[in-house]
Amino acid sequence: MVGAARRQLPAPMPISRAPAIPEDSKRVNPTVLLITLLDDLNLTQRANNTLITRMTELLAKMERGMQRVPHGVVEVFDDLSVTTGEQVFDTIYRTEQRWFSGTIYNEGPDDIQVRANDGFPWETPGVYAARKTRYVTLASGESIDMDFNAPLLRSIYYKLAAGATSASMKIVGEW
Repeated sequence: MVGAARRQLPAPMPISRAPAIPEDSKRVNPTVLLITLLDDLNLTQRANNTLITRMTELLAKMERGMQRVPHGVVEVFDDLSVTTGEQVFDTIYRTEQRWFSGTIYNEGPDDIQVRANDGFPWETPGVYAARKTRYVTLASGESIDMDFNAPLLRSIYYKLAAGATSASMKIVGEW
């Protein structure tokens, strides 16, 4: 078989997702364009979904943060007369807002007893019920600060201490 023509094998097909475009052709295969377009759409959709998820998380975080920031309004209620029976200073009634913090000043001449909400904010919530009637006694000239770091101060209960005959107080609240 000397001089016999050798048989040539066809060139290997390129591995791709779309059929190859003949080199001599100036036209673009529509399948390639479709696959490219679908890939771009898929990437854009994934990017948009990620962006929407992240923006939703940031919005929720901002809303939580806004609840923890007082408006900067400070209200002063002074010359409140204290009697023997329990009295309630309702922050929502007075300012239409729950307060972030409050300070109570006993302006005398006698001692007074005060408590916030159904207990004190720095105590464990489960303890509130057990200490619902627990008061803090303020001597004349003393004060007490209550800071919740959130709009939780609803009511301030106050009354004269045992044996006291008269007193006045001042309440300063921030909401």
